[in-house]
Amino acid sequence: MAKSLQGKRIAMLVTDGVERIEYEKPRASLEQREASVELISPKKCGEKIQGFNRLTPGSQFTVEKAVEDADPEDHELAKPGDRSQERRRPME
Repeated sequence: MAKSLQGKRIAMLVTDGVERIEYEKPRASLEQREASVELISPKKCGEKIQGFNRLTPGSQFTVEKAVEDADPEDHELAKPGDRSQERRRPME
């Protein structure tokens, strides 16, 4: 059995373009282990993130905290959502 994460706060950093499965599966796993998970995004709290099923728009997810309002000290771990982060930084 996996170790409990009770009392741990996990930040998932995502934005539009996140693969649905790469957000939902890790979040569910963390929550099953009793971690508190928060969706943090460049968008404002309450706005929607557009998830994808490969290239097809899929589920939308509600932003729980904006990056500008997030404090790194509030979380044990910042878990990147997926390749959507590549869209936020310039290609080299």
